[in-house]
Amino acid sequence: MEREALLYQKLPDGRVQCGVCQRRCIVAEGERGWCCTRKNRRGRLVSLTYGEVSSVSVNPIEKKPVFHFHPGSRWLSLGGLGCNFRCPGCQNWDIAHFQGGTSRGTSYLSPEEQVELAKARSCIGLSWTFNEPTLWFEYTLDTARIARKHGLFTNYVTNGYITEEAMDLLAPHLDVYRVDIKGFSPTTYKKVAGGVDVEGIPASDGTRQAGWRPRGGRHQPRPGPQRRRRRVAGAGVLDPRAPGARDPLARDPLPTPPRPRPHPTHAGPDTRDKTPERASTTS
Repeated sequence: MEREALLYQKLPDGRVQCGVCQRRCIVAEGERGWCCTRKNRRGRLVSLTYGEVSSVSVNPIEKKPVFHFHPGSRWLSLGGLGCNFRCPGCQNWDIAHFQGGTSRGTSYLSPEEQVELAKARSCIGLSWTFNEPTLWFEYTLDTARIARKHGLFTNYVTNGYITEEAMDLLAPHLDVYRVDIKGFSPTTYKKVAGGVDVEGIPASDGTRQAGWRPRGGRHQPRPGPQRRRRRVAGAGVLDPRAPGARDPLARDPLPTPPRPRPHPTHAGPDTRDKTPERASTTS
């Protein structure tokens, strides 16, 4: 579904400049931006993937991975199409390296339907992941506003290359902003991510505006007055709207790893359980 972009500037000769990610593409009439998800239609920049969902599943928050925000809780996780990076070895390359075309393999899900699906699956929040959610900016912003009214949390799993103006609009409606680290030098980022400026990523955290304040080294939004707190017990979240409800299609939360024992050389014979560990999965 197409939707006019929220952040763009009109330029001479019918060109437009996108203001969602820090590539800030200048797009000529009839052309697409670097991500292939935004197009100039007669001097208007439109998103081509609004509500187009390529992947959806219920996962524990640890699979984002996030370990300090409601551990063991269940999140409805959704992905769309496209990315503003081109990392080699991307595990979701088939959707992230979207180059346009008519065969998308997606289904439309409205913001309201997304919220209702999360509630039906006893999830405490929505996680936009699998590909770069910044390219879904208008869609995730609309959904996040509705999610907050229904007491749901929201999460971005992102490469962090969002613009400050986009972050200022999104931050009041976002609870968890988790950035994937692609490398530890500008050279690495230019090589694996398609020539991006790594210095722009820390500048996108949005802490200066939109109600975000640093807390203990982490950036989190201040909770609004309508926010309901939920109790976390062990590896599960108690949802008052559906006590004891369980989704048979979702995976169980990840188990708590056992505490390490002393080395058998110094603590007698090794009596640890020899049962093989369960194979891990990736998002």
